[in-house]
Amino acid sequence: MEKERANSVLVVEDEPPMREYLREVLTREGYEVSVFPGALSALACLSKSEKQIDLMLTDIGLPGTSGLDLLQTVKMVSPELPVILLSGLYEVELALTALKNGAADYLVKPVNAIELTGVVNNHLRPDTQRKQAEAHEILKSLLVKNGRHSLTSKQVEQVFSAVGLKRSETRVHCERVAALAVLFGQELGLFGEQLLDLKLAALLHDIGKVAVPHNLLEKKGPLTPRERRIMELHPQIGFELLSGFPRLARAAEVARAHHESFDGSGYPRGIRGEQIPMAARIFSVVDTFDAITSARPYRAAQSVELALKEIESAAGEQLDPSLVEVFLKIGPGRLLRPGPSSEPSWTSRLKVEKLVGGP
Repeated sequence: MEKERANSVLVVEDEPPMREYLREVLTREGYEVSVFPGALSALACLSKSEKQIDLMLTDIGLPGTSGLDLLQTVKMVSPELPVILLSGLYEVELALTALKNGAADYLVKPVNAIELTGVVNNHLRPDTQRKQAEAHEILKSLLVKNGRHSLTSKQVEQVFSAVGLKRSETRVHCERVAALAVLFGQELGLFGEQLLDLKLAALLHDIGKVAVPHNLLEKKGPLTPRERRIMELHPQIGFELLSGFPRLARAAEVARAHHESFDGSGYPRGIRGEQIPMAARIFSVVDTFDAITSARPYRAAQSVELALKEIESAAGEQLDPSLVEVFLKIGPGRLLRPGPSSEPSWTSRLKVEKLVGGP
């Protein structure tokens, strides 16, 4: 019986200790690893090698030809090759440029063995690209339908090039909170464009996380102060990504304000009460509910009943008390999670469509 071919990973890193560390971790995971100190030698290997390269992992701060330049060249020659970027420094513009230029993911140093192998394994799973393509088509169709009055097809592509759609848990979370937001919006008497705007805002609220390094998003332990500062940039990043599209003005405001608190203790601006846009205050309630009833790396999912008690206790502090009062009246029976609790089947339409109508 013919032995199954090991996936081949090409590593580009100019610092010898880091280069050997990456080689050792990935080799131990069962990958066939080739390492290079710079972009030009890596490109020479890609052009001459007869063996298939399945993934590239490259530092951004390479001497001479940078990792970003290498990414652009590789994407012109092999557009389907996943390229994961590494950097010792975090800069928002750098991360966004990398992802818009086709990077599969972004990791900030230091990166431990579990984080490294996790992201590499994810991008080499046979069904990863298929699921990403399906997710793109489903969400693009939804945005086209809801934004048909002012979003061109090119603009839709710009939005989804920015959002990336590469992190499964972010996609699943956005699907769930969109469905919950519609349910809550209907309870509040919203309809038509107001309801559609709320749904779009919920779907796109975490768009700024596309610029947050994967290993910070997936970190199981507490964040360091530096890591927390990076993580807390994502609301403003989301606002900047969406604010260029008039049809997504409300979504942009929700993206920026979804971590603000009613008592002013939130971020990034520390605004309070009615200074927080109404759509963001509505979203904060459903986002809190989803956070409590979803599994986290550090705890299991909690019950709907417990979530409602915690939401009630957060009224006046994190959450708008008048909105909490309405949300509690919905009741546990109608708040059973209206979306998948694990990896979704992207062969079906978003569950939120069933609540609002449409194909």
